[in-house]
Amino acid sequence: ELVKEKRVEGISALRDESDKDGMRIVIEVKRDAVGEVVLNNLYALTQLQVTFGINMVALHQGQPKLLNLKDILEAFVRHRREVVTRRTIFELRKARDRAHILEALAIALANIDPIIEL
Repeated sequence: ELVKEKRVEGISALRDESDKDGMRIVIEVKRDAVGEVVLNNLYALTQLQVTFGINMVALHQGQPKLLNLKDILEAFVRHRREVVTRRTIFELRKARDRAHILEALAIALANIDPIIEL
């Protein structure tokens, strides 16, 4: 739109080559245009480059605390590790209980005649 409105000068063609593998936009610059100037104009007039601040406050040991990106990622990995460990222990316990019942059924099936006589 900016090229059609002549707000950004120096662009000869603009193609969207995005596909399922990712996003790709090709900008062809006119011969007499300076690439860095066109790029700076695109940065200034579009959202090609955006900066925004984030207030990363999280509960750490029950208290709100301002964390940096590294601390947030470490806390997330620690949490996921704990969740996966707990889930695995639960599923293992459930599988062992089921194995115990199946072993009892196998023993009962192997000794079906004496059981029927009871």
